[in-house]
Amino acid sequence: MKPTSLQKTALITGQDGSYLAEFLLDKGYIVHGIKRRASSFNTERVNHIYLGNNHQVKRIMVKPAASNSLQTHEHRAEHWAIIKGEAQITLGTEVKTYQRYDHVFIPKQCLHRLQNVSKTDVELIEVQCGDYLGEDDIVRYKDVYGRQLGLGRD
Repeated sequence: MKPTSLQKTALITGQDGSYLAEFLLDKGYIVHGIKRRASSFNTERVNHIYLGNNHQVKRIMVKPAASNSLQTHEHRAEHWAIIKGEAQITLGTEVKTYQRYDHVFIPKQCLHRLQNVSKTDVELIEVQCGDYLGEDDIVRYKDVYGRQLGLGRD
């Protein structure tokens, strides 16, 4: 059932706000004014730019010598566009170095990781596309921050 009049909700922040927005979008509601705060974990900073029905856009900064988990996603593909720095990206069994203006497509279920090999921050734009975009769609195989390996939430 779609709303017939304008519906308003209070500001809900953090992961709860993300899940609520995803829930409402899945139910056919139009969600305006999604303003998501920047979040950080260890040496990585993530700015959530846009959340749509089956896609999400993030700006990610990774500090020198830092990396994300070696991981896969069951329900989404990702496209990374490097906008600053130099990153070593693992895609399956292949490891390549990418620089500013380079981009890489990561299909669903493809093993991947980004490592910052430069002396400055790496910045990238990540576009996620898929039938489910939740953070619990991460299957970790290696993680330098001690997060739980396997499928699950942070």
